[in-house]
Amino acid sequence: MGNYRRVYDRTVARAGLEEDLDLRGPRDLRHTFATWLEDSGVPARVIDELMGHHGGRRRDGDGSAIGLRYRHMTAEMQARVVAVIDRHLAAGQEVLRSLQ
Repeated sequence: MGNYRRVYDRTVARAGLEEDLDLRGPRDLRHTFATWLEDSGVPARVIDELMGHHGGRRRDGDGSAIGLRYRHMTAEMQARVVAVIDRHLAAGQEVLRSLQ
């Protein structure tokens, strides 16, 4: 792991990322990988299998408990959630207007 850590630390320093992000080491790449896949709509069970978590307990379509530790909410995910809520609220307002 030492060589991976040195390469990782050197790359982070060259990219100037240490000030903007809470980086902890090469395992951050696993978090990034899982989050990118989830953000792209890949099912949790597929992400779990790719990451080697297929032996864990399943949680109602959320994937394994350990898999949840690696997948994180991104700003793009939050924006899509807000957009969905906005669309539903707008549709509800249209229905109310049509009833008046």
